[in-house]
Amino acid sequence: MLTILLFISGCLSNSSKQLTNNEGTLTVGVVPYVVPLSYYENGKLTGFEIDYANYLGNKLNLKVEFVPYEFKDILNAVENKEVDIAISCITITPERKKRVHFSRPYLKTGSVVAVFSTEEVSDISDFDGKKIGVLKGSVHENYALEFKKVRNIEVITYNTQSSLINGLKSNEVYAVIIDKIYLDSLKNDIPIKEAIVLDVQYIGIASKLNTPILENINQVILELEEDGTYKLLHEKWFQ
Repeated sequence: MLTILLFISGCLSNSSKQLTNNEGTLTVGVVPYVVPLSYYENGKLTGFEIDYANYLGNKLNLKVEFVPYEFKDILNAVENKEVDIAISCITITPERKKRVHFSRPYLKTGSVVAVFSTEEVSDISDFDGKKIGVLKGSVHENYALEFKKVRNIEVITYNTQSSLINGLKSNEVYAVIIDKIYLDSLKNDIPIKEAIVLDVQYIGIASKLNTPILENINQVILELEEDGTYKLLHEKWFQ
């Protein structure tokens, strides 16, 4: 079985070199401020998605080059072929599928409304007259705008996760809508809690429409799940 998998990987490697913008290199768009997925530590990119992309590149026999973006610009970068793929906690949605293609999901998370642990919140009506912070261009912004239609809520958008959380810390906003994974990473640093669960999300790798590289990537995603690599990465970053 191992020999067969290695043979398949070799076949994928040869074809993948012809499927990227620059032969032999996989350019990967990332949003480098989402702990523990993709962020800078001592000037070096690290995180679950960074490790995951490097494993993909290794399996495809491609050199991986990371290109940082703000979240609001990441899909534009894919559409304009500035990068081959983007891997940055991008939720798979029908609207986004009109702009890019997605791989099979590699991560499951969810949207939550988060507040300081001392606050008592049980329903969206508890946010009347208050400000909610969201990351610009995210699915969380869509949730906040929908809430605004039915409640007296002011929506404040931020370009980065760090500025979003700083807005909460400084009381610029009363609550934030963020990913459950990101919330869990914050709990050791600030007294924050999950107030309302909004959904379950599936995260995929984005590539330009009508490009065949995702077929190769999907096969590698399955390999990483089957050979135990994905489990090891998940345990490293989330447990």
